[in-house]
Amino acid sequence: MEKLNMKRFGMGAALFILVVIIAWQFLVVTSSGEAISEAEAKKIATDRFNGKIVHFELKDDIYDMTIQLTMGKYYIKIDRFSGDVLDISRGEEEKVQRLSTDEIKRIIQKEQDGKIEDLKMRIKNQVAYYDAVVENSENKVFITLNAASGEIVNKKEEKKTPVKEETTKNLTKEEAVKIALKTVQGKVDDVDLEELNGQLYYFVEIETDDKEADIQINAITGEVKSIEWDD
Repeated sequence: MEKLNMKRFGMGAALFILVVIIAWQFLVVTSSGEAISEAEAKKIATDRFNGKIVHFELKDDIYDMTIQLTMGKYYIKIDRFSGDVLDISRGEEEKVQRLSTDEIKRIIQKEQDGKIEDLKMRIKNQVAYYDAVVENSENKVFITLNAASGEIVNKKEEKKTPVKEETTKNLTKEEAVKIALKTVQGKVDDVDLEELNGQLYYFVEIETDDKEADIQINAITGEVKSIEWDD
């Protein structure tokens, strides 16, 4: 009986040793697999995040890198052998320094003559810009500046269309007389230009055979406003 137990113990020990040897060989084969290169690790990271790698190191068979994006930094860990992404974390957003509106106005006034009619800030693709409208006697200028650096990134000028002042031309004395004679035939005795209620009128006196007509004519339009007869 004792011999049988010893035999069983020996067989069990041999089986245990065999299992240990197989497991060890498996681990050796696995750990000796081909590791991914630095370039491959960087490609894995940049394929996921379209940014710039600002830090890269290999530590304990893990590629540790930092990618800078417009919205902040991301920290990525990639297994050297499997290429698996082990961890992704986002760093604290860095406070973006922006120029004040007064600083932007000084930059604009240094670069462009005229009066700043409008100035607004906007965000595009997580970048802050100032949009300004400057007017002078000749042009209307649209300027876009980077809010952080004050750099002018776009400038467009539009020529201002001169506003034509409406000029009113009065009738001449001769033109008023012609209009009066077409209205009443006779001999012109007197012509006066007078202002009534802010409007200029010609008053033309015409003598006929037996009466005298006083004709009121709009000095701008030539319209006959009234005719008065005196005996």
